[in-house]
Amino acid sequence: MKRRHVFLLIVIIVLWLFVSLFSSEHAGTSFSYRPTGSHAIFELYSRLGKNPRRFLKPFSELPFETRSALLVISPESTPGYLDSVLSWVKRGNKLLIFESLSGATTVLRKKVGLGGTSDKPLRNVILHHEEKRAGVSCPLKFFKACRGVKYISTPGHSFTTIHSNWRVLAGDQSAAYLAARQYGSGELWWFGGPEPVINTNIDRHDNLRLIYQILEDSSGIYFDEFHHGYRAPLGGKRKRDWQVVIWTVILLTIALTVGMFSRMIRFGPPIPKPKTPPSASVEFAVAFGMLCREKGRPAIIARYLESWRERVQATHGISSRFSTQQMVEMLHERGIVDNALAQRILIAIKRIESYAQERGPVPGDSDFVTIEKVFESSGDKAVINI
Repeated sequence: MKRRHVFLLIVIIVLWLFVSLFSSEHAGTSFSYRPTGSHAIFELYSRLGKNPRRFLKPFSELPFETRSALLVISPESTPGYLDSVLSWVKRGNKLLIFESLSGATTVLRKKVGLGGTSDKPLRNVILHHEEKRAGVSCPLKFFKACRGVKYISTPGHSFTTIHSNWRVLAGDQSAAYLAARQYGSGELWWFGGPEPVINTNIDRHDNLRLIYQILEDSSGIYFDEFHHGYRAPLGGKRKRDWQVVIWTVILLTIALTVGMFSRMIRFGPPIPKPKTPPSASVEFAVAFGMLCREKGRPAIIARYLESWRERVQATHGISSRFSTQQMVEMLHERGIVDNALAQRILIAIKRIESYAQERGPVPGDSDFVTIEKVFESSGDKAVINI
């Protein structure tokens, strides 16, 4: 390798060392855009004005309220303060746990009468999760939550022993993928894995319908982040000197090995990777539009329209103080949409507004798709990239 190449590697290693030394401890979190993250469902509830929140504290500090819901998605460490979270549920709240492969919630499962998990290999389930689905039965006790739900994405593993006070909604008594029970005045919902709620699966089968209906009457929605190892906001910075040194040695060894045995290293500007087309907000808008129209909730449609106006302001700089028609005309004047699309958008908005004001028929899915097209060419920051 040339001297400049060696110097470049040294600079990269030193920079990485400094970044590692002065960064906070930040373990993996489910709240991400990665395929296995749960940012999509969080973003959807944000757009509907539900104000979901990331809960960055131990269970013992859950707010003293009722009719709220807490989602614990793939916990990576044993949740502490178990009595705290169960007493919180008893007051009339909901706890949704999406079990991880680590079995970190074993103590909590035993405490509430839910047995062990199956030890079958999960490789096939993970590689072919888009083809796997579990049938859902709807017991009378939880009919409101699972009404109309036929299938959900198959969770990673099942529970092998279940106490009689649990109701199996997916699977059977010997292998349950989803179980629920009344706990005091609240409810416990236990999934065999995070598959039904992750970014790549939320719009498949009836996953979205089930989660939406479980959380429908919840006044507060919390996403547990503390038990994903995300303790930096509370615990402060943790020294990782030895970890940094070890990784630096490993990185240096790899760099020297590659430099010695390869003369084909290409330096210079990186070759740009083809951009993966983002999963547009269109399909999510349509999914929620169908749910809202099916349930006869014009108020939610009105909130969606207001959110659309705010996103136009944030993306294209057109003030939401203008009327919707004026905003569309300004989009046309700036060349963001052509005349034909502008006319279709105005017609679609008129139908949606008419329904939101309970004066017109139910709008079609194409109306939602049409008004979302104003973001497709601009790289809308609100698009859910998964």
